[in-house]
Amino acid sequence: MKKLLIIKLVMFILTLIMFISSLVFAWTALIKTSEPLMIYSGRIDTIARLYQLYDPDHDGEDENNQYYELTTAVTFNQVIPGEIYSFKLEIRNIGTVPAMLSVDLVLDESSDLSLIEHVHLVYGTPVSLSQPLTYNMLLFNEIYIDPYEVYVFYFQVAIQSTLGNLHQNEQFVIKHLHIRLDQIQTP
Repeated sequence: MKKLLIIKLVMFILTLIMFISSLVFAWTALIKTSEPLMIYSGRIDTIARLYQLYDPDHDGEDENNQYYELTTAVTFNQVIPGEIYSFKLEIRNIGTVPAMLSVDLVLDESSDLSLIEHVHLVYGTPVSLSQPLTYNMLLFNEIYIDPYEVYVFYFQVAIQSTLGNLHQNEQFVIKHLHIRLDQIQTP
């Protein structure tokens, strides 16, 4: 009698294992898979070049309007009151979508604070502005720029007439321009 009970129990366990295995196989075989959902976004990228006006007397003007490209930080030393240094920044949106453009000017930490108190940044577009230079300053923001469009920004660094002899051998350095493009929603 005991032997018969053990045989029935073993048969029941084997049947249960086969049933569970069949159920797992059926479950995995019948699950429908969906295709992956692909969302393609536009690409945002930019090329920027900074130029300085060839202006030996530093009056902010040159009759030939010749600019040369700068590839390193811009150092201002031995500046004289009344000097004006003119620059041109060309920014090209090489992305595939329109974007909002923002630019910050960043000075090197080694720049002399007492000297930059006598320096102003001057430009006329996108808004007319003359403001004291600071270590990290916003030049402009939220300028709409289409794909492959070039935005040209002219600005001047003007040494104020209040600069005195106390600032000899001091310098300030434009370390870099931080250029940011933010993707915008298009209808």
